Amino acid sequence: MHRLLIAFITLVILSSCSSENLPDPSKKMEESLPEKVAMTEGTDNAITSENLVYARVGKEEISQADIDKILALQLFDLEWVKYDLRRQTLANLISEKTKDGVTPTKAVEVLIEPPIPPRLTLEVSDKQPSYGDKSAPITLAIFCSYPSVHCSDMTKTYNDLIEIYSDQIRLVFFDYPQAFHFNAGHAARAARCANQGGQFWPYHKGLLANFDQISETLFMNLARQVNLNMTAFKTCFESDAFTNEVKDNLQQAEALGLSKVPVTLINGLFINGPRTLGTMRFYIDKELARLNIMPAYQLQQVKQAPKQQDIPISQLPLRLEAITLGSSAKDSSATIEHLQDETSRVFKQDDEILPNTFLVMIDANSVVLEHAGKLERIILSTGQEQGQAHNDETIVNVRDYVEPDALVAFEDSERNKRGKSLADPDPEDIPAGLEYTFRGVVSPKGETPLSRTWLTEKLAEREALKSHFEQAEHDVEGVYVMRLTNIQENDFYQTLGLQEQDVVLRVNNEWVHSGQNGLFETLESEQEVSIVLMRKGLPVHLNYHIN
Repeated sequence: MHRLLIAFITLVILSSCSSENLPDPSKKMEESLPEKVAMTEGTDNAITSENLVYARVGKEEISQADIDKILALQLFDLEWVKYDLRRQTLANLISEKTKDGVTPTKAVEVLIEPPIPPRLTLEVSDKQPSYGDKSAPITLAIFCSYPSVHCSDMTKTYNDLIEIYSDQIRLVFFDYPQAFHFNAGHAARAARCANQGGQFWPYHKGLLANFDQISETLFMNLARQVNLNMTAFKTCFESDAFTNEVKDNLQQAEALGLSKVPVTLINGLFINGPRTLGTMRFYIDKELARLNIMPAYQLQQVKQAPKQQDIPISQLPLRLEAITLGSSAKDSSATIEHLQDETSRVFKQDDEILPNTFLVMIDANSVVLEHAGKLERIILSTGQEQGQAHNDETIVNVRDYVEPDALVAFEDSERNKRGKSLADPDPEDIPAGLEYTFRGVVSPKGETPLSRTWLTEKLAEREALKSHFEQAEHDVEGVYVMRLTNIQENDFYQTLGLQEQDVVLRVNNEWVHSGQNGLFETLESEQEVSIVLMRKGLPVHLNYHIN
């Protein structure tokens, strides 16, 4: 009887603890979250609240924000991968939708933008090699290793940015020699020695142009080419000078969480890896906008914009009926009548009004059109026929009403170019992040400095230098391309970065073959020299600057 009673009591207890009444672990976790947490579901179905508590250690909470702060750079890299996949897919979709020609490529508006990177805090010492005005609003802090092909590839991009943004950019170089790069630390010290001699940037460019030949021989050759005092340079290099400065840069890179090269910080904005010119300009323009500064290239275009009275009256069958000026150019509109069919429509800036005719600017009482590549204007209708004389004194200054961005439409700028599709191979016509790789002549491999004095001395032995060219097997319309032989010990060709069996194709856009070879005359007379060659079946483009 006693055992039966115990069994009965046990059965009652078990039935009261049915599955409906058992504790729900997930519910307990939900109840443990702060009441004010606003959880949202992202595109990857993940909960993305900065206040989301991931763990408690004693009384201390670890939130998503704590984790994300540590992983900021890695998370941005993931965002870039997602953006890049979307960008490529978008480009393919747009190309597919416009290939039939029904939708003009001029009607394509690309709205996707790269993700905004985290901003890192970096202290810049006066000891760092720099180029540009210290007061420039944009500082590009560049972390690179000289034997890196990716750092070499970015050289032209940095040069182009300096040209585009003029005195608005300052470059500051930081050494970040990678452990797996042979002679990277020695190259960094050699560049610092060149900096001590006042020739950092040409020497720096020479190292990057010859990233695959980093050696003590190259260090000494470049020192001669940029006219350094060789005794002082050798003493500096052999004394291990600047080792501590290079180590300091390395420690700064590691403290920031950097892991590879190149890295560019645009006023601290983290740009990881090699990026296109368009992408770099996107971020620089964003940063200038944050500082309320107009980019230098836009300022120049505004200065060069034609005066309104110099734009001829349009003879197109159009009549300007009304204008609505908004707070900015993109918010303004114009009502234009097509005289042939007597229909009226409201147009905004960049709209196509007629085939090959676009609205590029809206003023207080006129609009400017781009027709067949030329500018024309239409005066607000006051009863006179289009094309009749008009008193230009009644035209209000365009700069009083139009945002600076609208003025850029007068020039061929990256933002306002027309008639280019996403499949066009010119990357400068494609919005940032939607660039296609240009499949023409391969991009130059940096820029090697050459000394005019040294060249004059070497070219005195021109006939001996020519003897190293021989005809290759391949002929084109009866002439043969020329190949270099027996140059392993020739310091002239070695300094130029040429190698055994290189086939020289072009020098400054002139073909080289058995009938003509302008290499030596070009080196003798020009300051900028470009060589395109074939090396082991691949094209190589070399640039030289004669000091």
